[in-house]
Amino acid sequence: MGLKIKAATETLEVEDANITGSRFKNVAMGDTEFHDVGFKGATFRQISFDDSTLHHVDFVNCDLDDVELTGATFRHVRLPKATASLGAVAQQDTVSFRDCNLKGARITDSNLTNVEIVGCNLSGLRINGVLVEELIRKATRNTA
Repeated sequence: MGLKIKAATETLEVEDANITGSRFKNVAMGDTEFHDVGFKGATFRQISFDDSTLHHVDFVNCDLDDVELTGATFRHVRLPKATASLGAVAQQDTVSFRDCNLKGARITDSNLTNVEIVGCNLSGLRINGVLVEELIRKATRNTA
């Protein structure tokens, strides 16, 4: 099994190591830093990233389920370019949001080219101050 630490307080410094297959359960890792780390195939359950910073992170073919985003800010988010690094896909795969509660969210200065919204509650949704429901009603009347 290798190194086993149980019911202890330790400060570890791990560098240039392969700890594939390791397990961490009920571990406090506050103020821990990860640099140039690959988590391919890793599973995270009941994890708290409170007051954490994720910078230059690739979420390629990841399933983010039951995520709470209270006070979260997303900046400089993009689909990968054809020459993406860190094992990213070679083409732009579609990013999907399903069964999300984004009530009160604000999207600013973003490229929403070819974004498709299907089967969503659009009550109160505004684009540049214009109610989308009114636009849809007007468009529906004009095509009828």
